[in-house]
Amino acid sequence: LLPASAFSFLAPPSRFGRPVSRLFESPVEVIENPGTLTLLGAGPGDPNLLTLKALSLLSDPSTLVVSDRLVSQPILDLVAGNLLIANKNPGCADLAQNEIYNWCMASLSLGKNVIRLKIGDPFIFG
Repeated sequence: LLPASAFSFLAPPSRFGRPVSRLFESPVEVIENPGTLTLLGAGPGDPNLLTLKALSLLSDPSTLVVSDRLVSQPILDLVAGNLLIANKNPGCADLAQNEIYNWCMASLSLGKNVIRLKIGDPFIFG
């Protein structure tokens, strides 16, 4: 394990209201029998540009998909399971982020598989 100080490049110390070193001290919640959480990028919005793995995950009827409202309708139409769309609008991002967190944690604690679907590349824009 790396010391918390190794992650200081992630955010300025004041961004989260406490020193970055304290962000990584302990998990917020521990789930006994967790499901899986997959971060999936919708790319530019064309379903033909999704990977085969992404298409397979979205077409699983037992999966909960938690999406941003900016993901294109053709991509959302591929979801075979439950779909929840976050109400992330300017000025209410914190509220929406809590909503997303609660949806994911509730499903994961039941052992379900959750996909967090984001527009574009989630590792660049997420």
